[in-house]
Amino acid sequence: MALILVGLVVLIVTYAIRYALRRPSERFPPGPPRVPLLGSYPFLLALNYHHLHRAAAKLTQLYKSKLVGLYLGPLPAVIVNDHETVRQVLQRSEFDGRPDLFLARLRDEQYARRGIEENGIFFTDGDSWSEQRKFFLKTLHEYGFGRR
Repeated sequence: MALILVGLVVLIVTYAIRYALRRPSERFPPGPPRVPLLGSYPFLLALNYHHLHRAAAKLTQLYKSKLVGLYLGPLPAVIVNDHETVRQVLQRSEFDGRPDLFLARLRDEQYARRGIEENGIFFTDGDSWSEQRKFFLKTLHEYGFGRR
């Protein structure tokens, strides 16, 4: 009986370690391990409880990378902490869309992403989202965002 219990504990510990260190793909940036249900969030809180942006900056220093991959709950996320890298990321078409949100699925049974008239700005995707994003960035630029 004790041998079965020891084997079960070893199996659970092995699974927990593999879960904590598993990454979505080889191209996913380095980052802290994850905890079931909470993801990497406890590690951010441990670095700086009151200022998570400073904790993210400290993570980029710890991993010596401009990109840090972590989990926020069960969802993978990437922190970009360099002006030039942020600019490159925002210019790529892969990052133009909206995330697949639980609230959007609750609001629309078929989860049809539609235009602004039906869904508002938060659940919009496609051409309408691109148009709103361009307007927003142009307006910010007029007020000095992105200038030296």
